[in-house]
Amino acid sequence: MLSIDANVIIVFLIVWVLVFLLNKVYYRPVLKIRATREKQLKEDREAATKAQEAYEKTLQEIEEKIKVAQKEARQTIDELEKKAMEERERLINEVNQEYQARVEEAKQRLAGQLEEIKKKLAEETDDLAERIKEKVLH
Repeated sequence: MLSIDANVIIVFLIVWVLVFLLNKVYYRPVLKIRATREKQLKEDREAATKAQEAYEKTLQEIEEKIKVAQKEARQTIDELEKKAMEERERLINEVNQEYQARVEEAKQRLAGQLEEIKKKLAEETDDLAERIKEKVLH
């Protein structure tokens, strides 16, 4: 039948010792390195995902803050424009009042001068009438 000689057993033992040594020296460390790399890759992907999410969240917060700041700036501008228009109206009213006061003062002065001129004219008319009367009668 089959005869097993010593060489086959020795080769069999050498193969098993070689498999055991390769397993210990090569295969397990390679599997360990591979597992470590896969774990590191997984952690890096998770970190990248978290960083991307944090970036998007921060970007969204910044955009919201910009919108709020723009809204506040618009409100401030509107308020300043309103105040400027009120100040303009106040100044216009003030100038109008001052102008009206000066016009009224000028009217009063002119009315006073007109009265003086009327009095002088009346006096001169009376005087002239007297002179004409004297010349006509003499």
